Amino acid sequence: MITHEAGFDHLMPPGHPEQVARLAHVLEALEGKELRRVVAPMAAEDDILRVHPKSHIDRLRKAAPSEGWAQIDGDTFLSPGTLEAAWRAAGGSVRAVDLVMAGEARNGFVAMRPPGHHAERETPMGFCLFGNV
Repeated sequence: MITHEAGFDHLMPPGHPEQVARLAHVLEALEGKELRRVVAPMAAEDDILRVHPKSHIDRLRKAAPSEGWAQIDGDTFLSPGTLEAAWRAAGGSVRAVDLVMAGEARNGFVAMRPPGHHAERETPMGFCLFGNV
């Protein structure tokens, strides 16, 4: 299981469905299980660039607020801790694949947020910033 506490720093406005509690509940459910725990590293920019153009990364960096929230589409927001969390979510996914491909793990589970299954190549979407799934 790959995770990092930065996932708790990606804060959403009240009432938004993608909340810190989602990650907290997952980690609570897995507490005490015999899982190898790995700290999610920051993704290398080259890894992000395999999926997204530099303009996508630049847009997110420019939009990142120093306080409060920045809304970048109908349901996707950034908070001051979002970018680190997103880079670690992507880095965790890369690390999981690396461990499996090296034969060091049979499978991998990345417990991070923001999620990454809706992000498109050139635009964030559906709570997701980077395509990390």
